[in-house]
Amino acid sequence: MLKSIIKSGKIASIVFLLAFVLSGCPAALSPEETQPEETSPEETLPEETLPDSNAALSALVISHGTLSPAFSAEVTSYTTFELSTVASITVTPTAESDAAVIKVNGTIVISGAPSGNINLSAGPDTITIEVTAEDKTTTNTYIVAAYSAVGLPGTGQTTLYVTGDDGDLQRGVSWPDPRFTDNSDGTITDKLTGLMWDRTGDRFSQSTWAKAFTNVSSLTLAGYGDWRLPDRKELRSLVNYEESDQATWLNNQGFSNLQADFYWSSTTYRPSTGAAWLVAMDKGTVGFSGKTTGYYVLAVRSGQTGGDISLPKTGQTTLYVTGDDGDLQRGVSWPDPRFTDNSDGTITDKLTGLMWDRTGNRFGQNTWVETFNNVSGLPLAGYSDWRMPNVTELESLINAEKADQAAWLNNQGFSNLQADIYWSSTTYGQSTLNAWYVHMSSGSIPYNTKSGSSYVLAVRSGQ
Repeated sequence: MLKSIIKSGKIASIVFLLAFVLSGCPAALSPEETQPEETSPEETLPEETLPDSNAALSALVISHGTLSPAFSAEVTSYTTFELSTVASITVTPTAESDAAVIKVNGTIVISGAPSGNINLSAGPDTITIEVTAEDKTTTNTYIVAAYSAVGLPGTGQTTLYVTGDDGDLQRGVSWPDPRFTDNSDGTITDKLTGLMWDRTGDRFSQSTWAKAFTNVSSLTLAGYGDWRLPDRKELRSLVNYEESDQATWLNNQGFSNLQADFYWSSTTYRPSTGAAWLVAMDKGTVGFSGKTTGYYVLAVRSGQTGGDISLPKTGQTTLYVTGDDGDLQRGVSWPDPRFTDNSDGTITDKLTGLMWDRTGNRFGQNTWVETFNNVSGLPLAGYSDWRMPNVTELESLINAEKADQAAWLNNQGFSNLQADIYWSSTTYGQSTLNAWYVHMSSGSIPYNTKSGSSYVLAVRSGQ
């Protein structure tokens, strides 16, 4: 029997069947059937990663001053106004992509780290920030134009009368303490402006404007023979708007016999060139009078170096007598053009770095307190930090060469500036129910009751 089974070839089928049964296979296959060959799932290759093409900045910070407009990745052109005493700045650019390469003026800098010092000139200085993406072809270039701006001094006012006023904000370059140095040789140096003054306030008796030049030009004091009559800005720089009597305060600072009276400046009053500008050394008002009238003089020399600030020129260029303001033109030169229309309702003064509301009659005429309320709520050009200018900021707009300030400023890019009085945020120290204003026709600086009505020109940033 066994032999017949083997001979018949059936033993192979039996062995095959037993093997499947023992392995638990639910169905038996004949030796002729062949199972399909198992195949592994198709392998997925990683996709090729393309180089990043992001060449944008996420932040741009400067070590001094502020950028205008405020930084945005979509904006590539900026300006900054640096005090003329700032010799250099750094910029810190941060790229959106870690793979981007940043160069500042051609030198590679690490994203988020400051550049090397960038030396500043009189300006404008162009700072170029170039961002190159990882793909090495996509670039983005940001430009910062750095202008040298004069540092307007603070007014001296420290008493707060209403939120947002001069005594509250105290804008401007802080005064050194003590501000004056008695040189023990008949002179006194103002450490704020660097100007050296005759210490004696009544060295010469009251005289006409022409005689004042003769007196001062012949003065030899402390070994110096270059004494002169101060221009309008230089003389006004002595005024402390916190004080009720300028002569008393200045005499307490080291001057001697300064009189509570008017003192000549070397600046001619352009609406009527037979008159010249004066500063009252009691109240601090800036007015004018005929050149044949007799007033005091306080001689000055040097300046524009060694002080915390450098005063700008007055703008006067016409010579009326040798040694006058139009002849000497002392002070920091004005940029040309001086103003930039930002095409957003604002205008920037490149001399001071201040940004002004371009519209000179936005709110009409209002009381002093009402004006603060109007300006503090002004949403203009995306900024919400508008304020009323202090008396020094407002006076900085005056061009002593022009007979009508409003007409000149409207020709510079302002709109509807009125030939009328404009409020400052500075209270009149002698009678605090009054505040200082600037007349935007003549350029004079009197005071007015706070309950009266005046225009306002809003300002922001700067100093």
